[in-house]
Amino acid sequence: AEEWEYAAKGGESRIYPWGNDPPTDRRANFADLQFKKKYPRAFDVPGQDDGWIESAPVGTFPAGATKHGLLDMVGNVIEWTSGEYQPGQMEARGGGWATDTVSRRLRPSYRTGRAPSFWHATFGFRCRLAGPDG
Repeated sequence: AEEWEYAAKGGESRIYPWGNDPPTDRRANFADLQFKKKYPRAFDVPGQDDGWIESAPVGTFPAGATKHGLLDMVGNVIEWTSGEYQPGQMEARGGGWATDTVSRRLRPSYRTGRAPSFWHATFGFRCRLAGPDG
């Protein structure tokens, strides 16, 4: 879990993967005007429109990349890590498509825990593609 945050911040003391500037609809997929169309009773959203109601294809927001080129480290889906949040709960990080920008949940430092059997469309995981030697 700590490794995930380290990677998301590029090994630096940053607020977001791209630096300290606030989220925009070019940097991450979060609760915005598209979200509000489908979920009108949800909290107020900023006047931004990333073009996606829910999750977006991986890599849609290159302006939100870390200094090492990692994409979607905040927004899109809250990512499961291999860490334990507390006994009986897996740790997840980063905020997702239903996360507002006012709270501190759309940051690499955001942590939450859920039972391993928990499922929700706002949670996902990162796949590592094997290279030529495995």
